[in-house]
Amino acid sequence: MSVGRKLNMAFYAVIALLCISVAISFYNLDRIKEKTEEAFGSVMEQINTIDEMLINTALQGLYARALVIENTDENHDYLLSYAAELDTNILNLKDMVNNDIMDGYWTELNDYNNEFNEIVEQLLSAIDKKDDALAQKLAKTDLQDSNNEIFKTATKMRDYQNEQLTIIEKETGNAITNSLVSSFIVLVISIIFSVILIIYIRK
Repeated sequence: MSVGRKLNMAFYAVIALLCISVAISFYNLDRIKEKTEEAFGSVMEQINTIDEMLINTALQGLYARALVIENTDENHDYLLSYAAELDTNILNLKDMVNNDIMDGYWTELNDYNNEFNEIVEQLLSAIDKKDDALAQKLAKTDLQDSNNEIFKTATKMRDYQNEQLTIIEKETGNAITNSLVSSFIVLVISIIFSVILIIYIRK
């Protein structure tokens, strides 16, 4: 075989190795990008929304009790404001839910929130009628129970999303490791193949 043909074969072989190397790199980079976007996109967005929900849940409970103790416009407005913000959080979270587990948590959370809102209406009615006994009963039992269930469910949602974030971080780390290992293997093969080609061409 002529030297020219040997050089052509060597050239095409090197090009093939480069194509394989690039393809492997693009595949691994795509996986890393996918995991990163998942972690810092949907999951982090849900965690942030859930954190806001936990704050609004605590504050609506606080101002509901404050309103019973001291019936002021400020306590009244704060209660309705934080309750409305929580309603918005829950609606926004619905659009982010992307699996059956979170969907189940969301349904449970929404039911407790609707229950809380109904009790708030009863509480405001009792306060308007100056029925202090009923207002205190609602605030200390039904309303507090519903609010606690909202908080517990939101906490379960946050714990689940934190677990998902840990899994994604682990998968991203594995993808990076696989990318490095694949690149190293291709490099070693390229060096060995190049040495073989040099020996082959010199014959």
